[in-house]
Parts: sequence; structure tokens; C-alpha cells
Amino acid sequence: MDKQKIILIVLAVILAGGGLYFYQNRSPESSENVIPDDNEFKTKLAELQRLRDLKLDTSIFRDKFFQSLRLPEKPSEETITPGRSNPFLLP
Repeated sequence: MDKQKIILIVLAVILAGGGLYFYQNRSPESSENVIPDDNEFKTKLAELQRLRDLKLDTSIFRDKFFQSLRLPEKPSEETITPGRSNPFLLP
């Protein structure tokens, strides 16, 4: 093996070992942030339950006025006048 390959392998082993060391020795406070406290969990659960029990009034969709609504017509493209030509466009 030539010298560059040996140096590359040694650097890779050092980086992998350092990464493993920092991963295993991270502070326990960072993992505590993942678990919410009991009151916060109950609050979020109550909010989700309120959303689940939400009943929407859909009677508007059965209204005759709503059903008579139509999409507006698209404007004619003939009324659009082209602007100046692009001076930066290559010929």
C-alpha cells in the first residue's frame, strides 16, 4: 500500500472513532427534551380531542344560492397586448 492510502485509512478510523465517542457521550439533557412532561402531554391530547370532535356546518353547500354559483369566465387573450421585446434575448 502506498503512503496516501494508509494516511486516508488512519484518518477515517480516527473520524469514525471520534464520531462514535461523541454519539455515545452526548448529554442526557438532550434526550430529556424529547419526552414532554405530563401536563404538556395532557394539554396537547385535549387539543387533539377537541379537533377530533369538531363538527362543521355543511348546510351552506346545500343552499340554492351557493349551488347557483359558477366559475368566472377566463379573460380573452386577444385583449392582452404584448410588451416590448426582450433586449437581453440572444438572436
